[in-house]
Amino acid sequence: MPRPKPPPLTEAQLLDLAVWMCDRHPGRRFPGRDAWRAEGLGAAWRQMAGQRDTWATRVGRLPAQAGRLPGTPAANRRWDDASISRELRAALTRLGSWPGSRREWEEQGMGPLVWAMSRHGGLKHWRRHSEANGWVGPRPSA
Repeated sequence: MPRPKPPPLTEAQLLDLAVWMCDRHPGRRFPGRDAWRAEGLGAAWRQMAGQRDTWATRVGRLPAQAGRLPGTPAANRRWDDASISRELRAALTRLGSWPGSRREWEEQGMGPLVWAMSRHGGLKHWRRHSEANGWVGPRPSA
């Protein structure tokens, strides 16, 4: 006779496990499937299906898979000035300011947007565009 399935974990239990896993697996990224399985928590990993990026964000980590954060642009899209402008406005609204370096953009999951901006006028052009539209304040004077 097969063992009965345990009941699903509550949201609080999943959050506790996510924090515990991040403590056991330091780094910038949320622990991946193999780490959860190695700890005997494969069922919890499966229960988070479709929401793992959200769980990673809740505990202050980047998603386990390299790629984008929830609400950030996908890499495999066709970019034009209108889509860059739309994504840039959303990003600056979420971030609150213009990131200081390309690396900061990428750490926020915005690498595809930076790539697109660099090929459609450059970052300086898009910074000026953002300032002109009031999405971000002007650079402080040195």
